[in-house]
Amino acid sequence: MLTSSLVLDEVLFSVARRIGEALDVWECDLYEYSAAGNSLTSVSCWVREPTPADLAWVGTVVDLADRPTYYPVIFEGRIVEERLDDPGIDPVDRAVMEKWGEKVNLRAPLRFDQETIGCLELVEKRSLRHFAAADEELLADLSVPAAIAIHNAKMFQRQREQNRQLASLLDSSRAIASTVVLEDVLSLVARKAAEALAVPQVGIYEYDRRQDAIVRVSTYVEGETAADHYLEEVFPLRDWPRDRKALESGEAFVDLVSDGGIDPAMRESMLRYGQKSALTVPFAFGNQTTGLIHLVETTHERRFTDEEVELARSLGEQAAVAIENAKLYELEQERSKRLLGLLDASQAIAAPHELAVALTRLAHEVGGLLGGGTTHVDVFLRDAGGAYLPFSVAIEEEGREAAPEAPPEEQSEPDEVVRRALASASAVQEAKDGVARLVVPLMVKDEPQGYIDAGADRDGAFPEGEVDLVQIIANQAAVSIENARLYRTIEEQAITDGLTDLYNYRYFYRRLEEEVAKSRRYETPLSLLMLDLDDFKRFNDQYGHPLGDRVLRQVAEILRRQLRDKVDLPARYGGEEFAVLLPNTPMQGAQTVGDRLQKELAALGEDLLVEPGGAHGVGERIRRSVEDARFEGDAGGPRVRVTVSVGIACMPDHARDGERLVGCADKALYLAKRMGKNRVETYS
Repeated sequence: MLTSSLVLDEVLFSVARRIGEALDVWECDLYEYSAAGNSLTSVSCWVREPTPADLAWVGTVVDLADRPTYYPVIFEGRIVEERLDDPGIDPVDRAVMEKWGEKVNLRAPLRFDQETIGCLELVEKRSLRHFAAADEELLADLSVPAAIAIHNAKMFQRQREQNRQLASLLDSSRAIASTVVLEDVLSLVARKAAEALAVPQVGIYEYDRRQDAIVRVSTYVEGETAADHYLEEVFPLRDWPRDRKALESGEAFVDLVSDGGIDPAMRESMLRYGQKSALTVPFAFGNQTTGLIHLVETTHERRFTDEEVELARSLGEQAAVAIENAKLYELEQERSKRLLGLLDASQAIAAPHELAVALTRLAHEVGGLLGGGTTHVDVFLRDAGGAYLPFSVAIEEEGREAAPEAPPEEQSEPDEVVRRALASASAVQEAKDGVARLVVPLMVKDEPQGYIDAGADRDGAFPEGEVDLVQIIANQAAVSIENARLYRTIEEQAITDGLTDLYNYRYFYRRLEEEVAKSRRYETPLSLLMLDLDDFKRFNDQYGHPLGDRVLRQVAEILRRQLRDKVDLPARYGGEEFAVLLPNTPMQGAQTVGDRLQKELAALGEDLLVEPGGAHGVGERIRRSVEDARFEGDAGGPRVRVTVSVGIACMPDHARDGERLVGCADKALYLAKRMGKNRVETYS
């Protein structure tokens, strides 16, 4: 239950209840320890006869600086008993126990992986009970599942938070890439920041250098449908030294209302508006800090983690991009009718998740904005190694863009003009001999991710208005390209097995459903191979899991080599079991593929350390040579063999749906195991 249940509150409460009942106490509390905050947070409370005050205790934060009697439990790992009749009891603890009617407390550390992650506290209110040594031993044993429960809860909570934060970043990125309406984008960024960091209030402020002040440009307040009355309020920095320091240093600051050392103006404001904690994070566009994002907690004092600060900074950067894009948009709207083309271009490149589509639209729109005479537009993207790969669009003489060329494999070394553009993070021109050239970098978080290289037959450089328009498009495109890359990465991670890089179990079943539908629609055969490495558990026990993982990766490579690219689908079904979908393949074809895989797997003795014995069809000669061979890698073990059993089933011969097809292939695999392993069997 501790590892499978996702209902975290129920899991923790069940653990607290079972421990409380096992030791026959009045109450059992579970606390999570925060090293950063030097505090304990109540995560579950079981009471025999709970009161509303008992139920409200969950979520309460106990500062260890105020309760030093917890130190031996947290930092020394000791079980500590505290009694109300002890004359030497800490006065603070005595006051707390008297308030709650407690007579005896017994506290034990919760440890996971040699680290203290919390505290378990037993409370007795009925009598001055003496806990025996046996009670403490039982408590120590029961603290193990409690620690596991809290650890699992933290891991699940962290994953859920990461998913929520990623969704917020993606939503705000899409908004910035799909619209230039500043108010709409900033409103969404503020709301998504509140959701991602679970705070009730968020304010976005733009730095106005002319006034030496920050101006509130967007606000989210939980429970209010509109917060327009908060906007455009000006805060001179002479009155807000903390905000000035954040803008100048680029550092984030957390203010707690209980901290007597915080800026007086900040403290007065927090008290006036009922704020308990405030996180102030500056954001920048290019190399200049352009504003601040404030996140406010009104229910309790909260110490924001480093991860939360970085998330706030990322969301702030989205706001910075939105503000800068809006400024450029408004400026160019007054000076050029080409802004209509800019809007069309922004919408065109914002929507697609496919990187090739985004690059094609970007190149086409830049060619259109630069007007007649444009000969080509090349978009270069930086790969993982730091090199730049080109993606070109030729411009025909009559002004229509030709179809884009596919990105070539060769890398392009940036010349002097490109290096200047990348170094300055701004557009650079060159004009000579009747040819104009424009290079505009694609910047994401102050880092060049690529650049646009356009050329035209014209006397002199491109007009400033056209260059500015292309710069705006580049700003929009950089976000869209990053979104496309991020989307593709997330999509690949969601459907790929991390160890073998094959498709995972979930994606296999999605494709199985699709291929079954195709097989029925077009009346074509569909075959399924289920493969299982023989005696793999014994192999792992003998040689270790690292070597076992290497075997699984090599098997995956064999599957990729032996199957039709972009037609057949190999997947890791689970553990040492694999599945292969063979579309438009009859039973005889599937049998041939299975035999080919089985034979190649049986010949792995020259490359892998594998389980000895149990082979079929290889003979005593190979057994002897393997027995004498020594592996030359780090492990230093013998070169031995690995074998695989294969079960095959086919539509429509054996099944009419995917579930039945898998069942038939599984039965054939079971038959192969029973018949001696290292063989291929078909369902019959």
